[in-house]
Amino acid sequence: MAETLLRQDDQVICAGLEAEYGVNPGLTGADAMLVSNLDVKMIEASTADRNGLKGFMGSSGAITVDRKIVSSFDVEFAGSGNGATAPKWGRQLMGCGFAELVGATDTTYTMVGQDFSSLAMLYRIGKVQQELLGSRGGVSIVLDQGTIPLFKFGYESLFQSPEVVAEYLSGIDFSAFKTPVGVTDVATEVTLFGAPIKMKKLTIDPGIQYGKDSHTEGESVEIEARKGTVSTSFRTSDQELVDYIEHGSNNAEGPLNAVHGVAAGNILTVNVPNLQIKTASVAWDGEFANVDVTADIRPLTANTDLTITQS
Repeated sequence: MAETLLRQDDQVICAGLEAEYGVNPGLTGADAMLVSNLDVKMIEASTADRNGLKGFMGSSGAITVDRKIVSSFDVEFAGSGNGATAPKWGRQLMGCGFAELVGATDTTYTMVGQDFSSLAMLYRIGKVQQELLGSRGGVSIVLDQGTIPLFKFGYESLFQSPEVVAEYLSGIDFSAFKTPVGVTDVATEVTLFGAPIKMKKLTIDPGIQYGKDSHTEGESVEIEARKGTVSTSFRTSDQELVDYIEHGSNNAEGPLNAVHGVAAGNILTVNVPNLQIKTASVAWDGEFANVDVTADIRPLTANTDLTITQS
């Protein structure tokens, strides 16, 4: 029998919300996620050395005392085509400490501080299959001018041994993923402190801290804390440069709003009600000056770090 070679293009990852923590809700090919830059560490183990004295040199070996699966991937920042139809990546956000609210004309994602949802994922390389259960993680949004905007997700999951199954995954359906729109002057508008900026780079990171918690009664992946940040770089005028250097000096606070998309149902808005500038500096982009700004997301009330709205 000929050996089956595993190819990068054979990879598929499916995802769905768990009704019961750590239990596969019955994922199928219909739950496939359209992702890029997929990286799944099928086992990340912690070991303890035995350090036995044997009367001669050499390792005494080790035992594995903890296991987990670590994964990351990108998803295109594009709507479902209908404001009131939840995008398929919504389930991924809910595994990162967000709640989903589907309205009459839009879908909104807000942050929560307890009762976090969890994800089950199914990883396939051809006929090799591994379940990634009890998954929770973090996300950042990258909106750089001249690129396809992206969600960047990362998760930890409870370890399950992989297996070789009889059939390739069938029924794979990516129809819910709509063609994205590039970050351009036509499709994207960013305001900082209420005024539009000539944005070149923008990363919004809720700063979700997460990790696997193991003890003698069991194990789980938990969202631990949130410390969000924003970094952006934009073309500057003389007065704007002076203003933002002063903002950096005084740790000024204010909102950021980013709207991306051109067609109804595919317009996504990220709103950060309050951020505090940490640093501001001039940076040269070829012959032209930019202002590089880093800021902390500083919510003034619980769970108001940011919202993501599809309309």
